[in-house]
Amino acid sequence: MFIEKMVLHSFRNIEQQEIDFTKKINVFYGKNGQGKTNLLEAIFLLSAQKSFRSDTPYEMVQFQKVTSKVGAKVFNQGVTRKIEIEIDKDLHQKKCFIDGKPVRATESLTNLRSLLVSQEEFMTLYGKKNDRRRFLDKAVWNFSPTYLSDYRNYERVLKQRNSALRENTFGGQVLLVFDEAFVTYGAKVIFERLRFIKEISALFWFCFMRVYGEEQKVELCYRINKEVDKGDKEVLQQESLADLEQLLKEGLRRSYKEDCLRGYTTMGPHTDDFCIMLMQKEAQKYASQGQKKALLLAEKLAEVELLKTQNIEPVLLLDEVKSDLDDQKIEHLFYQLLMSGCQSFVTTTTPKDVDFIENKENFEIVSGSVVASKKM
Repeated sequence: MFIEKMVLHSFRNIEQQEIDFTKKINVFYGKNGQGKTNLLEAIFLLSAQKSFRSDTPYEMVQFQKVTSKVGAKVFNQGVTRKIEIEIDKDLHQKKCFIDGKPVRATESLTNLRSLLVSQEEFMTLYGKKNDRRRFLDKAVWNFSPTYLSDYRNYERVLKQRNSALRENTFGGQVLLVFDEAFVTYGAKVIFERLRFIKEISALFWFCFMRVYGEEQKVELCYRINKEVDKGDKEVLQQESLADLEQLLKEGLRRSYKEDCLRGYTTMGPHTDDFCIMLMQKEAQKYASQGQKKALLLAEKLAEVELLKTQNIEPVLLLDEVKSDLDDQKIEHLFYQLLMSGCQSFVTTTTPKDVDFIENKENFEIVSGSVVASKKM
Protein backbone atom coordinates (compact mmCIF):
# COMPACT_ATOMS: atom_id res chain seq x y z
CA MET A 1 0.00 0.00 0.00
CA PHE A 2 1.37 3.42 -0.92
CA ILE A 3 0.24 6.88 -2.00
CA GLU A 4 1.25 7.75 -5.55
CA LYS A 5 -0.04 11.33 -5.65
CA MET A 6 -1.88 13.76 -3.39
CA VAL A 7 -3.85 16.88 -4.36
CA LEU A 8 -4.97 19.55 -1.89
CA HIS A 9 -7.23 22.59 -2.27
CA SER A 10 -7.79 25.19 0.48
CA PHE A 11 -6.57 22.87 3.22
CA ARG A 12 -5.19 24.72 6.29
CA ASN A 13 -2.51 27.07 4.87
CA ILE A 14 -2.26 25.16 1.58
CA GLU A 15 -3.96 27.01 -1.27
CA GLN A 16 -3.43 24.43 -3.99
CA GLN A 17 -0.83 21.69 -4.22
CA GLU A 18 -0.18 18.51 -6.17
CA ILE A 19 2.60 16.19 -4.97
CA ASP A 20 4.02 12.94 -6.35
CA PHE A 21 5.58 10.68 -3.71
CA THR A 22 8.23 7.99 -3.62
CA LYS A 23 7.34 4.51 -2.37
CA LYS A 24 9.99 4.70 0.34
CA ILE A 25 10.65 7.65 2.66
CA ASN A 26 9.27 11.13 1.96
CA VAL A 27 10.75 13.97 4.03
CA PHE A 28 8.92 17.28 4.51
CA TYR A 29 11.35 19.89 5.80
CA GLY A 30 11.17 23.61 6.53
CA LYS A 31 10.85 26.15 9.31
CA ASN A 32 8.14 25.82 11.93
CA GLY A 33 4.69 26.99 10.90
CA GLN A 34 5.16 26.41 7.16
CA GLY A 35 2.68 23.53 6.80
CA LYS A 36 4.72 20.33 7.15
CA THR A 37 2.35 18.80 9.70
CA ASN A 38 -0.63 19.93 7.61
CA LEU A 39 0.49 17.50 4.91
CA LEU A 40 0.61 14.65 7.43
CA GLU A 41 -2.82 15.69 8.67
CA ALA A 42 -4.20 15.51 5.13
CA ILE A 43 -2.91 11.96 4.70
CA PHE A 44 -4.29 10.97 8.09
CA LEU A 45 -7.65 12.49 7.16
CA LEU A 46 -7.84 10.34 4.04
CA SER A 47 -7.11 7.19 6.03
CA ALA A 48 -9.05 7.80 9.27
CA GLN A 49 -11.75 10.23 8.04
CA LYS A 50 -10.80 12.65 10.80
CA SER A 51 -7.97 14.90 11.96
CA PHE A 52 -5.47 13.95 14.66
CA ARG A 53 -5.28 17.62 15.73
CA SER A 54 -8.89 18.70 16.03
CA ASP A 55 -12.33 17.19 16.60
CA THR A 56 -13.84 19.85 14.34
CA PRO A 57 -13.26 19.10 10.64
CA TYR A 58 -14.21 22.62 9.57
CA GLU A 59 -11.03 23.97 11.17
CA MET A 60 -9.11 22.30 8.33
CA VAL A 61 -10.75 24.60 5.75
CA GLN A 62 -8.40 27.42 4.78
CA PHE A 63 -9.08 30.82 6.36
CA GLN A 64 -11.71 32.84 4.46
CA LYS A 65 -12.57 29.80 2.30
CA VAL A 66 -15.81 27.82 2.45
CA THR A 67 -14.76 24.42 1.14
CA SER A 68 -11.67 22.26 1.28
CA LYS A 69 -10.74 19.19 -0.74
CA VAL A 70 -8.08 16.53 -0.28
CA GLY A 71 -7.53 13.65 -2.69
CA ALA A 72 -4.99 10.91 -3.29
CA LYS A 73 -4.26 8.06 -5.66
CA VAL A 74 -3.57 5.00 -3.52
CA PHE A 75 -2.10 1.74 -4.80
CA ASN A 76 -3.23 -1.25 -2.77
CA GLN A 77 -3.04 -4.96 -3.64
CA GLY A 78 -2.64 -4.38 -7.37
CA VAL A 79 -5.36 -1.73 -7.68
CA THR A 80 -5.10 2.08 -7.77
CA ARG A 81 -8.04 3.95 -6.25
CA LYS A 82 -8.75 7.64 -5.95
CA ILE A 83 -9.81 8.70 -2.44
CA GLU A 84 -11.27 12.17 -1.92
CA ILE A 85 -12.71 14.10 0.99
CA GLU A 86 -14.61 17.36 0.67
CA ILE A 87 -15.36 19.59 3.66
CA ASP A 88 -17.98 22.36 3.49
CA LYS A 89 -17.71 24.82 6.37
CA ASP A 90 -21.04 26.58 5.74
CA LEU A 91 -23.09 23.40 5.32
CA HIS A 92 -21.18 21.59 8.06
CA GLN A 93 -20.71 18.62 5.75
CA LYS A 94 -17.89 16.19 5.13
CA LYS A 95 -18.21 13.95 2.07
CA CYS A 96 -16.10 11.00 1.00
CA PHE A 97 -15.62 9.68 -2.55
CA ILE A 98 -13.96 6.54 -3.91
CA ASP A 99 -13.17 6.70 -7.62
CA GLY A 100 -15.57 9.63 -7.93
CA LYS A 101 -18.51 7.86 -6.29
CA PRO A 102 -19.89 9.07 -2.92
CA VAL A 103 -19.51 6.51 -0.12
CA ARG A 104 -20.03 6.40 3.62
CA ALA A 105 -16.94 7.21 5.67
CA THR A 106 -16.72 3.68 7.06
CA GLU A 107 -16.61 2.23 3.53
CA SER A 108 -13.34 3.96 2.72
CA LEU A 109 -11.42 3.12 5.91
CA THR A 110 -9.73 -0.01 4.52
CA ASN A 111 -8.50 1.68 1.32
CA LEU A 112 -5.70 3.51 3.15
CA ARG A 113 -4.24 2.53 6.51
CA SER A 114 -1.90 4.88 8.35
CA LEU A 115 0.00 4.79 11.63
CA LEU A 116 0.86 8.09 13.27
CA VAL A 117 3.71 9.18 15.54
CA SER A 118 3.21 12.76 16.72
CA GLN A 119 3.13 14.88 19.85
CA GLU A 120 -0.64 14.43 19.90
CA GLU A 121 -0.21 10.65 19.82
CA PHE A 122 2.46 10.90 22.54
CA MET A 123 0.05 12.81 24.79
CA THR A 124 -2.67 10.23 24.09
CA LEU A 125 -0.51 7.24 25.05
CA TYR A 126 0.77 8.90 28.22
CA GLY A 127 -2.36 10.89 29.04
CA LYS A 128 -5.39 10.11 31.15
CA LYS A 129 -6.97 6.68 31.31
CA ASN A 130 -9.60 7.44 28.66
CA ASP A 131 -6.83 8.74 26.36
CA ARG A 132 -4.83 5.53 26.77
CA ARG A 133 -7.92 3.45 25.99
CA ARG A 134 -8.42 5.52 22.84
CA PHE A 135 -4.82 4.83 21.80
CA LEU A 136 -5.39 1.10 22.28
CA ASP A 137 -8.74 1.10 20.48
CA LYS A 138 -7.24 2.69 17.35
CA ALA A 139 -4.56 0.01 17.27
CA VAL A 140 -7.06 -2.81 17.81
CA TRP A 141 -9.26 -1.55 14.98
CA ASN A 142 -6.30 -1.63 12.58
CA PHE A 143 -5.69 -5.23 13.62
CA SER A 144 -9.33 -6.40 13.72
CA PRO A 145 -11.72 -4.72 11.22
CA THR A 146 -14.83 -6.07 13.03
CA TYR A 147 -13.76 -4.34 16.24
CA LEU A 148 -15.16 -0.96 15.23
CA SER A 149 -18.65 -2.41 14.79
CA ASP A 150 -18.53 -4.23 18.14
CA TYR A 151 -17.24 -1.14 19.91
CA ARG A 152 -19.94 1.10 18.45
CA ASN A 153 -22.61 -1.42 19.44
CA TYR A 154 -21.17 -1.45 22.96
CA GLU A 155 -21.23 2.37 23.11
CA ARG A 156 -24.86 2.38 21.95
CA VAL A 157 -25.94 -0.11 24.61
CA LEU A 158 -23.93 1.71 27.27
CA LYS A 159 -25.69 4.97 26.39
CA GLN A 160 -29.10 3.27 26.59
CA ARG A 161 -28.29 1.68 29.94
CA ASN A 162 -27.01 4.95 31.38
CA SER A 163 -30.16 6.73 30.17
CA ALA A 164 -32.32 4.13 31.91
CA LEU A 165 -30.29 4.50 35.11
CA ARG A 166 -30.52 8.31 35.07
CA GLU A 167 -34.22 8.48 34.34
CA ASN A 168 -34.94 5.66 36.79
CA THR A 169 -38.23 4.99 34.96
CA PHE A 170 -37.51 1.42 33.86
CA GLY A 171 -38.04 -1.58 36.04
CA GLY A 172 -35.32 -4.09 36.80
CA GLN A 173 -36.58 -6.47 34.12
CA VAL A 174 -36.14 -3.86 31.38
CA LEU A 175 -32.62 -3.07 32.63
CA LEU A 176 -31.80 -6.76 32.26
CA VAL A 177 -32.43 -6.44 28.50
CA PHE A 178 -29.73 -3.79 28.30
CA ASP A 179 -27.49 -5.87 30.53
CA GLU A 180 -27.62 -8.83 28.15
CA ALA A 181 -26.43 -6.75 25.18
CA PHE A 182 -23.91 -4.94 27.42
CA VAL A 183 -22.35 -8.27 28.37
CA THR A 184 -22.32 -9.58 24.78
CA TYR A 185 -20.65 -6.56 23.18
CA GLY A 186 -18.54 -5.65 26.22
CA ALA A 187 -16.97 -9.11 26.27
CA LYS A 188 -16.15 -8.86 22.55
CA VAL A 189 -14.46 -5.49 23.08
CA ILE A 190 -12.29 -6.77 25.92
CA PHE A 191 -11.54 -10.03 24.09
CA GLU A 192 -10.26 -8.21 20.99
CA ARG A 193 -8.19 -5.83 23.11
CA LEU A 194 -6.56 -8.78 24.88
CA ARG A 195 -6.04 -10.67 21.63
CA PHE A 196 -4.27 -7.68 20.11
CA ILE A 197 -1.97 -7.33 23.12
CA LYS A 198 -1.14 -11.02 23.02
CA GLU A 199 -0.32 -10.94 19.30
CA ILE A 200 1.81 -7.78 19.39
CA SER A 201 3.72 -8.26 22.67
CA ALA A 202 6.74 -10.15 21.31
CA LEU A 203 7.00 -7.79 18.32
CA PHE A 204 6.84 -4.79 20.64
CA TRP A 205 9.75 -6.05 22.74
CA PHE A 206 11.83 -6.74 19.63
CA CYS A 207 11.09 -3.34 18.03
CA PHE A 208 11.91 -1.47 21.24
CA MET A 209 15.26 -3.24 21.48
CA ARG A 210 16.04 -2.32 17.86
CA VAL A 211 15.05 1.35 18.26
CA TYR A 212 16.43 1.98 21.74
CA GLY A 213 19.56 -0.11 21.29
CA GLU A 214 19.30 -1.76 24.71
CA GLU A 215 17.56 -4.92 25.87
CA GLN A 216 15.06 -3.95 28.55
CA LYS A 217 11.90 -5.68 29.70
CA VAL A 218 8.83 -4.00 28.19
CA GLU A 219 5.20 -5.06 28.41
CA LEU A 220 1.79 -3.93 27.20
CA CYS A 221 -0.56 -4.18 30.15
CA TYR A 222 -4.38 -4.28 30.21
CA ARG A 223 -6.22 -3.79 33.48
CA ILE A 224 -9.89 -4.59 33.77
CA ASN A 225 -11.65 -2.39 36.30
CA LYS A 226 -13.99 -4.69 38.15
CA GLU A 227 -15.22 -4.96 41.70
CA VAL A 228 -13.51 -7.72 43.67
CA ASP A 229 -13.42 -8.34 47.41
CA LYS A 230 -10.51 -5.96 48.07
CA GLY A 231 -11.34 -3.50 45.31
CA ASP A 232 -8.21 -4.42 43.37
CA LYS A 233 -7.68 -4.13 39.62
CA GLU A 234 -6.83 -7.39 37.92
CA VAL A 235 -4.17 -7.49 35.23
CA LEU A 236 -5.31 -9.80 32.44
CA GLN A 237 -3.25 -11.66 29.88
CA GLN A 238 -5.90 -13.64 28.01
CA GLU A 239 -9.32 -15.03 28.90
CA SER A 240 -11.96 -16.76 26.82
CA LEU A 241 -15.02 -14.92 25.53
CA ALA A 242 -17.22 -17.00 27.85
CA ASP A 243 -15.03 -16.11 30.85
CA LEU A 244 -15.25 -12.43 30.00
CA GLU A 245 -19.05 -12.59 29.66
CA GLN A 246 -19.27 -14.18 33.09
CA LEU A 247 -16.90 -11.55 34.46
CA LEU A 248 -19.11 -8.75 33.19
CA LYS A 249 -22.30 -10.43 34.45
CA GLU A 250 -20.85 -10.67 37.96
CA GLY A 251 -19.55 -7.12 37.74
CA LEU A 252 -22.98 -5.75 36.80
CA ARG A 253 -24.58 -7.65 39.66
CA ARG A 254 -22.08 -6.29 42.20
CA SER A 255 -22.26 -2.72 40.90
CA TYR A 256 -26.07 -2.59 40.50
CA LYS A 257 -26.75 -0.50 43.64
CA GLU A 258 -23.92 1.91 42.93
CA ASP A 259 -24.99 2.26 39.29
CA CYS A 260 -28.54 3.13 40.36
CA LEU A 261 -27.23 5.61 42.94
CA ARG A 262 -24.84 7.35 40.52
CA GLY A 263 -27.07 7.14 37.45
CA TYR A 264 -24.44 5.59 35.16
CA THR A 265 -22.59 2.32 34.59
CA THR A 266 -19.50 2.17 36.80
CA MET A 267 -17.81 -0.91 35.31
CA GLY A 268 -17.08 -2.35 31.89
CA PRO A 269 -14.53 -1.88 29.10
CA HIS A 270 -15.19 1.89 29.10
CA THR A 271 -13.55 2.04 32.56
CA ASP A 272 -10.60 -0.31 31.89
CA ASP A 273 -6.99 0.84 31.66
CA PHE A 274 -4.05 0.28 29.32
CA CYS A 275 -0.43 1.15 29.92
CA ILE A 276 3.14 0.31 28.98
CA MET A 277 5.46 -1.22 31.56
CA LEU A 278 9.22 -0.62 31.38
CA MET A 279 11.36 -2.73 33.71
CA GLN A 280 8.17 -3.60 35.64
CA LYS A 281 7.28 0.06 36.24
CA GLU A 282 4.65 2.19 34.52
CA ALA A 283 6.38 4.10 31.73
CA GLN A 284 3.97 7.00 32.12
CA LYS A 285 5.28 7.65 35.64
CA TYR A 286 8.89 6.48 35.61
CA ALA A 287 10.31 6.50 32.06
CA SER A 288 12.41 9.36 30.67
CA GLN A 289 11.15 11.42 27.73
CA GLY A 290 13.53 9.57 25.42
CA GLN A 291 12.35 6.19 26.66
CA LYS A 292 8.71 7.21 26.27
CA LYS A 293 9.33 8.35 22.69
CA ALA A 294 11.19 5.12 21.88
CA LEU A 295 8.32 3.06 23.37
CA LEU A 296 5.78 4.91 21.21
CA LEU A 297 7.87 4.35 18.09
CA ALA A 298 8.38 0.68 18.97
CA GLU A 299 4.63 0.17 19.42
CA LYS A 300 3.93 1.66 15.99
CA LEU A 301 6.66 -0.41 14.32
CA ALA A 302 5.27 -3.50 16.02
CA GLU A 303 1.83 -2.64 14.61
CA VAL A 304 3.42 -2.50 11.16
CA GLU A 305 4.87 -6.00 11.55
CA LEU A 306 1.59 -7.33 12.92
CA LEU A 307 -0.42 -5.86 10.03
CA LYS A 308 2.04 -7.32 7.54
CA THR A 309 1.00 -10.80 8.75
CA GLN A 310 -2.43 -9.88 7.32
CA ASN A 311 -0.89 -8.67 4.03
CA ILE A 312 -1.50 -5.04 5.02
CA GLU A 313 1.30 -2.49 4.68
CA PRO A 314 0.20 0.82 6.23
CA VAL A 315 1.81 4.17 5.53
CA LEU A 316 3.75 5.68 8.42
CA LEU A 317 3.39 9.31 9.48
CA LEU A 318 6.16 10.65 11.72
CA ASP A 319 5.98 14.25 12.92
CA GLU A 320 9.22 15.70 14.32
CA VAL A 321 10.40 12.32 15.61
CA LYS A 322 13.94 13.59 16.25
CA SER A 323 12.93 15.35 19.46
CA ASP A 324 13.96 13.47 22.64
CA LEU A 325 16.07 10.93 20.69
CA ASP A 326 19.83 10.97 20.13
CA ASP A 327 21.39 10.57 16.69
CA GLN A 328 22.11 6.85 17.15
CA LYS A 329 18.50 6.05 18.04
CA ILE A 330 17.28 8.11 15.07
CA GLU A 331 19.49 6.02 12.79
CA HIS A 332 18.13 2.83 14.39
CA LEU A 333 14.59 4.10 13.79
CA PHE A 334 15.05 4.89 10.11
CA TYR A 335 16.83 1.61 9.53
CA GLN A 336 13.71 -0.09 10.89
CA LEU A 337 11.53 2.03 8.60
CA LEU A 338 13.53 0.99 5.55
CA MET A 339 13.45 -2.65 6.63
CA SER A 340 9.67 -2.52 7.07
CA GLY A 341 9.21 -1.71 3.39
CA CYS A 342 6.35 0.67 4.20
CA GLN A 343 5.96 4.09 2.67
CA SER A 344 6.85 6.73 5.27
CA PHE A 345 6.26 10.47 5.62
CA VAL A 346 8.56 12.38 7.97
CA THR A 347 8.68 16.03 9.04
CA THR A 348 11.79 17.85 10.22
CA THR A 349 13.11 21.39 10.35
CA THR A 350 16.27 20.57 8.40
CA PRO A 351 17.10 17.81 5.89
CA LYS A 352 20.50 17.40 7.58
CA ASP A 353 18.69 15.46 10.32
CA VAL A 354 18.07 12.63 7.83
CA ASP A 355 21.12 12.94 5.55
CA PHE A 356 22.12 9.37 6.36
CA ILE A 357 18.93 7.92 4.80
CA GLU A 358 19.02 6.51 1.30
CA ASN A 359 16.04 5.91 -1.02
CA LYS A 360 14.21 9.03 0.09
CA GLU A 361 12.79 12.20 -1.43
CA ASN A 362 13.07 15.59 0.27
CA PHE A 363 10.32 18.21 -0.07
CA GLU A 364 10.98 21.75 1.12
CA ILE A 365 7.81 23.36 2.49
CA VAL A 366 7.42 27.15 2.56
CA SER A 367 4.09 28.83 3.41
CA GLY A 368 2.07 25.76 2.51
CA SER A 369 3.80 25.10 -0.81
CA VAL A 370 6.37 22.60 -1.99
CA VAL A 371 9.10 24.87 -3.38
CA ALA A 372 11.67 22.16 -4.06
CA SER A 373 11.93 18.40 -4.14
CA LYS A 374 14.97 16.22 -4.53
CA LYS A 375 15.40 12.45 -4.71
CA MET A 376 18.33 11.10 -2.72
